[in-house]
Amino acid sequence: MREINVSDISRTVANLFLQANYVIGDDVMDALGSAARHEPSSLGKHV
Repeated sequence: MREINVSDISRTVANLFLQANYVIGDDVMDALGSAARHEPSSLGKHV
């Protein structure tokens, strides 16, 4: 059975969490743009 160092897993998971919070995929950007175009409230568009 292969052994994996716990600190390697912790470091990798931490990096993945950072990427998930800083890197926005094209699909998410498209969804945000679509929501902004269809938002009826001017206040909602500036939030």
